[in-house]
Amino acid sequence: MRLVEASDQAKVLQADIDLLQKKRKQITNHLDRAKRMVKKVRDKIDEFKSFHKRSETGVENKLWDFIKLTYRIQLPAYHGGKLIGKDCIKIMSNADVIFKHFAGILKANKKQGCTLNDDDIDTLCNDYARLCMLWDGAFAFASKVEPTDADITMYKRFSKAAVYAHVAAGISVTHKVHLMWKHVSLQMSRIPGGLGDKREDWLEQQHQTGDRLRTHYRRTANFEVRARAMAGAYHRDTNPLVMAQVDGVSVKYARGPRKDYTTKEELRKRERVDSRMMAIKEWEEAASLKEEKCIKCSNQSVIRPLFARGY
Repeated sequence: MRLVEASDQAKVLQADIDLLQKKRKQITNHLDRAKRMVKKVRDKIDEFKSFHKRSETGVENKLWDFIKLTYRIQLPAYHGGKLIGKDCIKIMSNADVIFKHFAGILKANKKQGCTLNDDDIDTLCNDYARLCMLWDGAFAFASKVEPTDADITMYKRFSKAAVYAHVAAGISVTHKVHLMWKHVSLQMSRIPGGLGDKREDWLEQQHQTGDRLRTHYRRTANFEVRARAMAGAYHRDTNPLVMAQVDGVSVKYARGPRKDYTTKEELRKRERVDSRMMAIKEWEEAASLKEEKCIKCSNQSVIRPLFARGY
């Protein structure tokens, strides 16, 4: 009797083992396919990198050297080797100057067989410069505290132009683009105070402050001593009484503003505003000409189908 029960139990356990082995085989097959896919992608990336090696004297390095040396823009490793927020802002803020230099570098270093002539390169760089300036203008008006109706109207102009230019350039329409296009203007009018004082600039500032403190105390071997020193320095630098004392000393011994003198920052700010307004006027003039020449005009926006699909 016990032998029969043990035999039946063994059959049940064997069935469970067979089922588990079947599932294990399915999982291992999926894992093997994933490994083969990863290997295939890595091989393609290695092949691409070997075929497109960057030369120290190549045009890409010359473009990068220009913005790195002129605007101190970096590609930090902790951010995956990509531009961080403050560097993106630098490029957008100085796009009118940067892309003019880019055009000169590209024209001076054209490779044999290049299908673009000098006018094509100028047009391409001007289009990207205008795109950056349009986005810069949109962000500038979206960041205003207590925005007026005129500010919201200007934001709508800049955001519309920026999104259309963004799509025309063939750049991906992300959720952030959709938010800027459809939702920010409503939030500027509905949320008390607007959006200017609700940004996360403080988070970026904390990143920069922490990086500066880590660099300053990088040679302190003891982790606890280093942490206490960094915390003490941060507390000292952000203490309201200390900050008031420092400002008071600076004001006391400063020469004061010079008469009829405008700082470089103020001049550059005025140039940025003029460049933005020129960019929006150029885009609206070009858009009006396209509408006049269009023989298939309708009330449907050419961008609406993109967002209808959930982008």
